[in-house]
Amino acid sequence: HQINMGLVLEKGQWRLLSLGLLLLDLPSLEVEWDSAEANANESTALENCKKLAEAVEAYRRTYASLPESLTNLGPVSPVASARTVPGKAANSTRENAGLVDGDLAAGNKDGYEFRIIIAGASTLGAPAKYELSATPSVYGRTGKQSFFRDTEGNWHAADHQGSVGSGADPKIN
Repeated sequence: HQINMGLVLEKGQWRLLSLGLLLLDLPSLEVEWDSAEANANESTALENCKKLAEAVEAYRRTYASLPESLTNLGPVSPVASARTVPGKAANSTRENAGLVDGDLAAGNKDGYEFRIIIAGASTLGAPAKYELSATPSVYGRTGKQSFFRDTEGNWHAADHQGSVGSGADPKIN
């Protein structure tokens, strides 16, 4: 950076005069901007993971099973909106429960990709368990932390260079 400064006498008063060129280090600024965006995305990703967990549990209570995929949690389809079932949320179906928005149901929101893994049920009738994960869509740019919900409902986070986290990662709240 080079800036030349000087003083000029104008109408009996000294004024500051700046001549020169300010060169911005755009690559450095890009890293700073990406870092700020990544931090915001990480906070939002964890919030979205928790929304998904709440939606999965609401789906389980309503349909007595886990959703086959995140898309089942998504908005009610236009065709389904023409019908209503007494005692259920308006127009929701097993395929489109209307519990999360379309982006989250598609598994990609706010710079993160979301997945659900069904861990299976026992033959003794124990309820099925599931895991949730969130990984940055573009590692380093949209986030660094990978988030993971284990089958017991504990949340974990760690930097996995964009890969899926695990239950061995440090627990978070």
